Amino acid sequence: SEGVELSIRTFHKWRIAIEDLFAINIENEGKGEYRYYISTPLDIDKNPLCNWIVGTFSLGNLMMNSLSLHERIILEPSPSSSFLPILLSAMKEGHAIQIKYKAFGWKSDKDILIEPYCIKQFKQRWYILGRHMQMDKLFIYAFDRIVNIEKVDVRFTLPNSFAATDCFTHAYGIIIEDDTPLETVVLKVSEGHAPYLRSLPLHHSQVEKDIAEGYSIFEYSLCPTFDFQQTLLSFGAEVEVLSPQW
Repeated sequence: SEGVELSIRTFHKWRIAIEDLFAINIENEGKGEYRYYISTPLDIDKNPLCNWIVGTFSLGNLMMNSLSLHERIILEPSPSSSFLPILLSAMKEGHAIQIKYKAFGWKSDKDILIEPYCIKQFKQRWYILGRHMQMDKLFIYAFDRIVNIEKVDVRFTLPNSFAATDCFTHAYGIIIEDDTPLETVVLKVSEGHAPYLRSLPLHHSQVEKDIAEGYSIFEYSLCPTFDFQQTLLSFGAEVEVLSPQW
């Protein structure tokens, strides 16, 4: 509250919202005093979603206090995330969703019934991984290619064996359903470009194996899918693929 005294009603409104948002318990010490503490452990560093939420809130508050500088702050445009509320609601309640979907290259849209398993953000775009109920197979769907979405009265139970992070462990981005095998990729990166990869790794498996005069060697364990190849090509002569040979 930045030093401004809160009314009790406002305090409890915020307390309940924080408990719900971060899945923690904030309890009163008792003895007639308004002394509260977090009774459940909260390790933001080990919870990427909490870390992202805190960072987003902090940035949002900073920007709200800097509206007078709007002509001097340039943001990167991103596709709409307006489908997030209904998707998150369906995921929480275990409801299937019906989407009208038109992939790039399709002549017309298709109606698809999906069990929403998880969502993922990649390069400013949101994606949903779900089981296509008619085909009984997992597919990735991009928000910006969804024409319409609705929650339907069809219930599902998330498989106990499903772990969202495991699905994307060896993925560079969101391509997981093709047959690209897991490989060790070794890159020779110019001295000028290496700092960019050190500050923002291409993949969580990135390891800098060697630093030599004029270049560095980076190694990855991933499936080198089409999107990863596109990224490497965008670096031009700054990056050379040492392996695999293909």
